[in-house]
Amino acid sequence: MFETRRKAHLSGTLIALAGLALCLYGGIFQAEALCFTSGCALFRDITIAGISPWWAGAGAFGITALLCMIGRTRMARGVAMLMLLGDLLFLFIMIFTAPCIPCLCAALIIIWLYWTLTADSKRPQRIRTALALIWLSLFTPNIFATAGEMTGGWIIHGPEQAALQIYFSPSCPACKEAVLAISQNNPQQVAYFPVAESTSDLLRIKKMQEELKAGRSVYAAFRTSITAAVPLQNGVPPAEVAMLQWRTLQNKARLARMGITTIPAIVTAGKPARLGGAEQGMSFIPDPAGGFAGCSEQTDQDCDDTGRQPAPLLRSPSPSDSQLDELFDNVPEDVSN
Repeated sequence: MFETRRKAHLSGTLIALAGLALCLYGGIFQAEALCFTSGCALFRDITIAGISPWWAGAGAFGITALLCMIGRTRMARGVAMLMLLGDLLFLFIMIFTAPCIPCLCAALIIIWLYWTLTADSKRPQRIRTALALIWLSLFTPNIFATAGEMTGGWIIHGPEQAALQIYFSPSCPACKEAVLAISQNNPQQVAYFPVAESTSDLLRIKKMQEELKAGRSVYAAFRTSITAAVPLQNGVPPAEVAMLQWRTLQNKARLARMGITTIPAIVTAGKPARLGGAEQGMSFIPDPAGGFAGCSEQTDQDCDDTGRQPAPLLRSPSPSDSQLDELFDNVPEDVSN
């Protein structure tokens, strides 16, 4: 029995020190090197009674490590349980906001510490098991959310942190107008996310990809992809088709997470620089109503301006009405199917 307790003290001390190191790193550097998800930025400035959760965690882990070192197992177990209860609340909040990888690492250390310190407890194990199951039920959705967010989307061309993102399909009439209008002047701060609704779309996206690799501009590559004859699928390796399907499915999933079910979809971050030439005078700015290129309603007729929210393409002094009409006179395609 004494040997078992000594091992528990040693294990608890080492685990608590690992948690202390992580929290000190998070408190000093905001865990920047571990941040790959949006939750890191979301929770960076969160405080508890004016104290960063990282510093609160460092204090709790430090106290637990000290209690384990001096043999106060019962008190260390109580601190670990309080930490676990607080972590359950935090995991619940992350499910409905955004996952944070460093926070999930801390959660793993907390459950490991609690499980280790309660291994030789004389109390009924059902409480220990119940808390572990609740923790697992809250931790698992955050893992899936993290995996979904880290897969992100596939950009066929453009910077990853683009000021403007456009989601398009080669077979969508409104998409053709939008991509050609935006890419004609070859803006550098635009990311293009292709979405495929059929095998022919995949083959046209592959054609566009080949044109881009050959050094063509986005405008020329897309124009070629939508006008060139599409080869039969048996001319493309199945593995390559499967990879394109997976990549475009990621883009469709990304749209779904934003609540967008129609394309073309234009997403802006801040106020991008002017995208059109001086003679065109077109610029893109965020739309307060969350609109996107095309119509905001499903209809069998051409889009008009009656009762519909326009896309975030707004006029600076010089664009002509015909330019705007050409860009938004087609029914958007539904990508939810």
